[in-house]
Amino acid sequence: MKVMKLLAVLIIPFMFTGCLDFFHSISIHDGEVDMAVRYTIQSALIDMLGEYSGEKIDIDDLLGEADSTIPEYEGFSFEAEPVDTSFHKGVEIHVNGSLDNITDDNSEKYFLPLKDGDHYRILIPSLADIEELDEMAAVFLSGSKYTMLVDLTGDLEGVKKVRLIMGNEVLGPDEKDSEILINTYGSSMLIEIPVLFLFYAPEDFYIELS
Repeated sequence: MKVMKLLAVLIIPFMFTGCLDFFHSISIHDGEVDMAVRYTIQSALIDMLGEYSGEKIDIDDLLGEADSTIPEYEGFSFEAEPVDTSFHKGVEIHVNGSLDNITDDNSEKYFLPLKDGDHYRILIPSLADIEELDEMAAVFLSGSKYTMLVDLTGDLEGVKKVRLIMGNEVLGPDEKDSEILINTYGSSMLIEIPVLFLFYAPEDFYIELS
């Protein structure tokens, strides 16, 4: 089952609001992964959308459905915590476990940093087969980003280079028309990808850290 299409569960009903935030943090120490994936929606804009459409949007039901799609990788702990403030609603998923527990069960290991030789690869799901964007939806989503924060201490201390790999196509941050923006702040690396790229990507893609 292609789980971790969690992004789509949250995005589709609200893609016309442009009020989405995605945050993905990764840290590895002695083979132990500490990861969080957070999805939030701006409460005020959701309320405004409900008033405009005349239909009540039950964000809690939506997030409950999202929680049920969380994969359970063997040997990893999973915990979903609601985000509920006066400004945002959403969910933050915490994942912890040892890379030694990863099994080759032919399932997609979305969001997990997997070691591949001398580098790590993180599989990000394409949403191209979930919903076709019209021009207006694309305009509203144009400012939304998928943000990844990488802890450059521990096992990732030597990471200097980031590439986006999709099929035979390889994109670096310095290449023309690159879809990836990289900045390093002290012991942390910030990676940003337009949310639109996930909708237009014809297949799942990797973020490679080396």
